[in-house]
Amino acid sequence: MWPIVNRTTQATWLLLLALPAWLAGCPRQLRQPGRPAWLVAGSDNAYPPERYLFAAGSGPTRGEAEHAAAEKMQEKLQGLLARAAGSLVQYQVCGGLVDPRLDTRPLLELLPRPRFGPRWSSSDGTRHAAALVIDRQQALAGLRERVSLLAASASQNLDQARRHLRAGEIYPALRAALLALGGGVQALRISALAGVLAGSEPVTPASLAESSRLITTLLDSLEARTVRGHRQWLDERGRPREPLVAGVYFHRGQRTFPVSGLPVLFSPPEPAHPLPCVTNDVGLCSVELPAMTTAGRQELPVRFGLDAATITAFSAGSLPAGSAVFAGLRRRLGRALTSFSLAAAGKQAPRFMLLIEEYSSGRATGLHFSRALANEMRSRGFRPVEPGQLADDLAMSETIEEYAQVVRGRVEALISGRVNTHNPDRLSENFVLCRAGARLDVVDPSRPADARTVSDQVEAAGLDRRAACRRALAKLLERTTRAVLEAMAQIRGENRH
Repeated sequence: MWPIVNRTTQATWLLLLALPAWLAGCPRQLRQPGRPAWLVAGSDNAYPPERYLFAAGSGPTRGEAEHAAAEKMQEKLQGLLARAAGSLVQYQVCGGLVDPRLDTRPLLELLPRPRFGPRWSSSDGTRHAAALVIDRQQALAGLRERVSLLAASASQNLDQARRHLRAGEIYPALRAALLALGGGVQALRISALAGVLAGSEPVTPASLAESSRLITTLLDSLEARTVRGHRQWLDERGRPREPLVAGVYFHRGQRTFPVSGLPVLFSPPEPAHPLPCVTNDVGLCSVELPAMTTAGRQELPVRFGLDAATITAFSAGSLPAGSAVFAGLRRRLGRALTSFSLAAAGKQAPRFMLLIEEYSSGRATGLHFSRALANEMRSRGFRPVEPGQLADDLAMSETIEEYAQVVRGRVEALISGRVNTHNPDRLSENFVLCRAGARLDVVDPSRPADARTVSDQVEAAGLDRRAACRRALAKLLERTTRAVLEAMAQIRGENRH
């Protein structure tokens, strides 16, 4: 016969029989001797994962345990953010200027109000453990607030950039647009983290695409010109004989604006270092290059462009200097706007001959101009050759071809033509205006058909005729010398090719 069992005993047996199945369905934390369960499992039932981010670490001291927990949380957040990388792929374009995915700042610095949860210390004090806990809702609220503030600031910078552009203030416009771009990148990055926590897509700040378009427009409309020092000869020590001067301008429609306050670089060949400069009120910048090693080269190019490192330094915000996020922007800014070409004079300096007359006699204008031009050419590495025994043959010549035939093989360049000062005009009782003009042919004797013509006319005022004409001739000499050197460089360049 079955023993008689009362109802209380029967309920107790049923409970014992069901307990293993019930325990199997409950979350359990593993235990190891001497270590807390939350450290072993990396989670705690008191902090459910749908509401909290939880990370635990251990170390020989309490500080090291907290640091280890922070590193574990950083790894967890990096893993979460990696899942959102696909949502940031499209922002690599942005005109090729930025790539927010390359932002490597510690993510914990972007999260508000993280706090430490449970802690543990061994009985002998040699081992410690700590857990770091982040409330998802609190984190989301803080992140969204920061995104809103950054987006608003970027929008304000973008509006300011447009105002500067309308006023013709080009560099302030570029600077404000870069600040808007930097703020938009940070806002997008934080929005991506918020999207991971909330399980949604990041919110794209409107200023990000707009600022990148404005920056691209600004950069595409910039133009640089070589104003002085292009195609000059180096002296015996390898130094340019005059400074390099370049100008930067902005084109908008039919209007052109000089760009002032713009950081630029003159970059000679290595091992020389780039020389920084800032454009003045009329968009010009001037540097004097140090002596350079030619290393057997006949021409040394000097690149001129924007100082990308200086321009982007402020726009990165809290990003580390040289952040890869702006690598595309730095490459775009670092393109050469123009370049100077410097010629290294060899042991055999190029020879030239001057045959310059004047329109009317009596003032020795041609003689004075020829001497001054010869001195300028000599100072730039050329070697003057006097007509000497060729004078009679040259006097009998009438055309460029005949002149070239006489001097062929004796000089590399022949400069012939006329120069004169015109009768001055009296501007007032105290000032006289004098005009000076020149028309010169720069000829390679081996190719007279490719002669270059230099023609110019200037005017200057003075207290009397002599002073006014002296100033006019000095101005004419400066401009003509530059044009003659340009023509000679073109001729020599064509001969080398």
